[in-house]
Amino acid sequence: MNLGNDRFTLERGIAAAPAAVWAAFFDPKARAIWSPPSPDEVFEVLEHDPRDGGTGLHRCGPKSDPTYMVETRYHKLDEPASVSFTEIVRKGDMPLTASQVSVVFAATEAGTRLTLDVYTTSFVGDGMLAGTKGGWTTSIANLIHHIESAS
Repeated sequence: MNLGNDRFTLERGIAAAPAAVWAAFFDPKARAIWSPPSPDEVFEVLEHDPRDGGTGLHRCGPKSDPTYMVETRYHKLDEPASVSFTEIVRKGDMPLTASQVSVVFAATEAGTRLTLDVYTTSFVGDGMLAGTKGGWTTSIANLIHHIESAS
């Protein structure tokens, strides 16, 4: 096993109230728009139950072959202030990564300060660590664009 770990934090300002950011973050239709990191990729929500103890399941990857399955377990939600969840990314039966994710939606004078904190373990090497960080970085940028262009 080629085990690797990474931790990163993203902090971004968004010109919208925390409730609006929370709504876009959890709305499956909105997430299908902002979550793919490129136009050549897709994000399909298959199950969606964002509550304490709830689960989610989505498929993502290239539009031509979205082979990655992501299992989410929500541990604690405090709407619209914060959420903590874990994600396991699989390809077929093979687990690729496991992540602990925390997101804080803090009110500011300008709208919201989103702080995303991710700790990831890769079971297949550093490529998946870079992919996790790059995917979240681009997705959060897309989320901001999605919210601010709608206002």
